[in-house]
Amino acid sequence: MAFKKRLPRQSSRQTQAENLDPIEMEEFEEILEGLNTEFFDAVADEPSPLLAESLLLTEMMPVENLDVVRNESVAQRLVGHLENHGHAASLLALLILEQSENRNLRYAAKKAVKNLRKSGVEYPAWGTELTQKIEPVQTIYAHTDDSGLTWLFTIFQRGKVRHGFFLALDEDFCGEILDIVPIENDNVDEVAEQMRAGTFLEGEEIPVSVEDLTRGRAGFYLTSAVETSMEHRQVELDVPYNSVEEEVQATVQSSFIGMLAYRLSQVELLSMEAGHGNHVLTERPPECPFYEG
Repeated sequence: MAFKKRLPRQSSRQTQAENLDPIEMEEFEEILEGLNTEFFDAVADEPSPLLAESLLLTEMMPVENLDVVRNESVAQRLVGHLENHGHAASLLALLILEQSENRNLRYAAKKAVKNLRKSGVEYPAWGTELTQKIEPVQTIYAHTDDSGLTWLFTIFQRGKVRHGFFLALDEDFCGEILDIVPIENDNVDEVAEQMRAGTFLEGEEIPVSVEDLTRGRAGFYLTSAVETSMEHRQVELDVPYNSVEEEVQATVQSSFIGMLAYRLSQVELLSMEAGHGNHVLTERPPECPFYEG
């Protein structure tokens, strides 16, 4: 009776490593390279908490969404990279990963946060906000009959601090987000009052109908607007910009839209009924990359 030579058993971690997408791993390496001391200094020195958080999310959301990061060794490498920097802003990045749906990331990030705190790494002055639970407060809807525009002002609260996002939507182009402006705590009440008075466009009074949306309708409008805008922008990636300023503005706007999407996920406001242009109830124009006429 012949005996077969038994081959050495591969661990599941080794097998997973061999199956990692090389293109995604290249993207992962590029993101790690960008998560450096210069970047973390810029985040920590940013006086606006919302702008600082948007900088972090712009880098952390893409890497968290990579399939390769579901691999335990890759997840630990990301977390280890952040922990080894020992920076106040890398601590904030780990706080974001603590909320990840990726179990490997979440577990490793919690451990790293504890290690950095024990070693004396402190949050930036505004950084403790990220440790607070966030809740939706209200969403104000404003509309005019003849402008082709809809405006939304959605407000969130984290601890004792509120912030919001002011959105202008283009009804004639699938309700995509034309403009999105983050509103800091000190200006939330003023913007809400201007919305209700119809004086939010450079102080000019316009006839506008205003209403407070229910939680369900707010989630539907906001999710549809975000999905529509992200899909349009994904198709437009190959379209050259007319100037550096235009490219910078588009990048900033995309980062704020991504931040709003993150908020909706945090407070469980993402709507299953939402979809491309569903919130404006108009047919997709021929200019839309998803036009089906």
